[in-house]
Amino acid sequence: MLAKYHANSDKQDELVLFELPEIKEAIDTEGSAVQGVSYVSFFKTPGNRHRLAILIMVGFFSQWVGNGIISYYLGPILESGFNGCLQIWNWFLAIGGSLCVERLGRRKLWLTSAIGMFVSFSIIMGCSAAYSDYGLTKASPAVVVRVRRRW
Repeated sequence: MLAKYHANSDKQDELVLFELPEIKEAIDTEGSAVQGVSYVSFFKTPGNRHRLAILIMVGFFSQWVGNGIISYYLGPILESGFNGCLQIWNWFLAIGGSLCVERLGRRKLWLTSAIGMFVSFSIIMGCSAAYSDYGLTKASPAVVVRVRRRW
């Protein structure tokens, strides 16, 4: 296969003769590294338990970043002029956050943003439900987007 795709079917090509032992060695190394490792090793040490918790939280938070809210309100946002201003605001916040990494640290910034997203999306969800289910118009400005009804 190496000869076919890497050397125009020449089995004595230098590249094939170089790659084949390298591939065999990599397979042997990976096989020996995997022996004795299982999912139980996540729970053996406090450091591994901490890493597992981070893996679970990152997976959870990456799914819960507001895609539902954005996709629901994307049409009205694009119709209004708010989208351009929002991108400029996000740009300034991204620059500010990147400048704070050395002073505050990645962990503190990550925890602050995760907790901030949780709180803000909870408020947005509550205000959206209050407006759509109960008709409370005072809750609608918290969601920012107002859908114009066209009859």
